[in-house]
Amino acid sequence: MKRPGADSIAHYLDPDRLPVSSWWSRKHAHTQRRLCGRFAAPVIGAVACQDIKTELRLPRFDGQG
Repeated sequence: MKRPGADSIAHYLDPDRLPVSSWWSRKHAHTQRRLCGRFAAPVIGAVACQDIKTELRLPRFDGQG
């Protein structure tokens, strides 16, 4: 079964994936959830993890392309 990229994002944001000593601060966790929801999820959320390639890179917002 191919899993969607949204599963990969959910795993990344799951606080239980890290040991307690490496947990993110609440502010950092909030920022990561917001950024993933705004930028990563629209690009890779529905794409199968196996199909995520370099060509699906997130667009740059610094004027560099």
